[in-house]
Amino acid sequence: MDGPSGSPHPATGAVGPATVARVAGAARGPAAPLDLVTPGPQLTGVTVGAGRSVTLEWTPPPSSTLTAVQPVVLWGGTEVDLPAQPAPRTPIVLTLPAGIPNTAAIALRAVANLSVSLLGNAAVLLTTAPTGVTVAYDGAVLRASWDALSSPLVDGYRVCTVAGGKETVLGDTAAASGSWPVEIGDASTTVVVRPLATLAVGASSEPVPVFTEALVVGGSYIAPQLGPVLTAADLALGLPELFVTPQVDAVELPLGLVLTPAGAGPYAYTLLIPATSPVWDFTDRPDVIARWAALLAALQPLGITPYGVAALTEAVSRSMPQTFAETLYFAYGLRFDRGCFDLRPGLVLRVEYEAYQLAPGAQGDPLSGFVTTGVADYEVASYENAGTWTNSLDAFLAGLAQQNGVEVPDPSSPSAGRLYGSGGVFDLFAKALRLPYARLVFPRALLPTTTPGSLWPQQNVVLLSAATLDALDAATENVRRQDPPGNGVAAAYLRGRAVVRAMVRISVNGTSRLVPVGTTLGNVLASEGRRPSAVPVPLSGVTMHRPRTAAALDGPVGDWPVLPGWRPRDPAALGLPLLHGDRLDLATGLG
Repeated sequence: MDGPSGSPHPATGAVGPATVARVAGAARGPAAPLDLVTPGPQLTGVTVGAGRSVTLEWTPPPSSTLTAVQPVVLWGGTEVDLPAQPAPRTPIVLTLPAGIPNTAAIALRAVANLSVSLLGNAAVLLTTAPTGVTVAYDGAVLRASWDALSSPLVDGYRVCTVAGGKETVLGDTAAASGSWPVEIGDASTTVVVRPLATLAVGASSEPVPVFTEALVVGGSYIAPQLGPVLTAADLALGLPELFVTPQVDAVELPLGLVLTPAGAGPYAYTLLIPATSPVWDFTDRPDVIARWAALLAALQPLGITPYGVAALTEAVSRSMPQTFAETLYFAYGLRFDRGCFDLRPGLVLRVEYEAYQLAPGAQGDPLSGFVTTGVADYEVASYENAGTWTNSLDAFLAGLAQQNGVEVPDPSSPSAGRLYGSGGVFDLFAKALRLPYARLVFPRALLPTTTPGSLWPQQNVVLLSAATLDALDAATENVRRQDPPGNGVAAAYLRGRAVVRAMVRISVNGTSRLVPVGTTLGNVLASEGRRPSAVPVPLSGVTMHRPRTAAALDGPVGDWPVLPGWRPRDPAALGLPLLHGDRLDLATGLG
């Protein structure tokens, strides 16, 4: 390469032809052409793939005879040449050898026959993938979060969906979380997150499914669903010992359910809710409540225990496909049309005590009547009473009565069918009332406020206790017909005109809230100023979870995600009744 006095030209970024000749003193040999290329190729994108593969997008320097490209990995003053790649191959796909740290960068040299360029621009090799990725999708908006990488080289993240092997970018963000409106119809879709650094796109995280099994809320139902469409599928619930004598054979039950001894494992039985069960049918639905009553009746001859009934109903109330009305029945035995509900753990009874006030003076009679004198809350608790699972109104008072710390007199009667009222909740712990099944039944007609009260239990909000479900059901029908409860049950009521409300505890943005049973998702959103209009638009910013009990073998680990805003959202989905333990988190934005 000739210059004045035979000295070489400095490499100052020149590109173009040059000549090379052998020189010996004054003699000069024949000149040979040489393509001089000094600027390096420019990287326009670097993506780290699976198995330490790297894809390099690049543009060559302006040399017409470029023959190869030499990738070079750089870190801490070290340069490692990777195998040269034929030019003009683009993109370049190569595999990083072991031992290259995650702080390394990569650049390219151009080769034109015997000429080698300077290194082009360098880009970071982001070989460390994000971890801790979580995904939530409600049919309208996908939310994702992950653990931020500690490398100062990372200046953002890219979130992508993957379906059928194709990666689709949702968006880039500088934060370690984000949300994107998107419609996803493929149930196999996953989400990956990649770090970003200028030109570089780093290794992807482990794929996280978009669709995990969740409770999806329709217009009048809630059911387990995996994917964008409700599809009937076998559902298995693990149950403890339900019977006095363990069963050894499978038991076929109404609604197509099958109870099978589990064999090995922590559970004694598996309850199969098959895909063929009518509980999956919300179009031509049978009377599921009536068939459930028949199911419990079928289990009575087998020796199902009160604890077995409680465990079974609790399990299905949180996992089986059901309508809104069935949800309240399975969870609390609540039948608004029959004016009754069962005492079960998770309920709080709010009692409004009303005493008869006698107004003095000439106008006393018109002014006399019931007035509210106080309100008290009693939490339903379960305990064992002589080896039998029993529910009652207060764990502390139950302990006093059960362990003979205090003897509570049984309710007494002045004449057949009538009953003296109780003064307070401790009177409800009389020995005659400590039976496994307990139910509160409302009178068909509330006493007028002008009456001084009634000794007839069926004219009051009456507590019925029984040793069997059949006896409890028969007494309930008697009270609703305005007849005395009858034999086979114990009864008590609070004196005056006490009104009882069933309440449950839910959580809203981490704060516990006591709400009446029957409170809907829409009621809570309205109380927060968040209830949307009754139009089929996505319900965004509402995250809900429901405890599933330890019984659900199928489904997610931990609580059920509840998706009330599935696209297309039915505004009637806001009528979902809330159960004790439900958690709502109301976001202030989509981030």
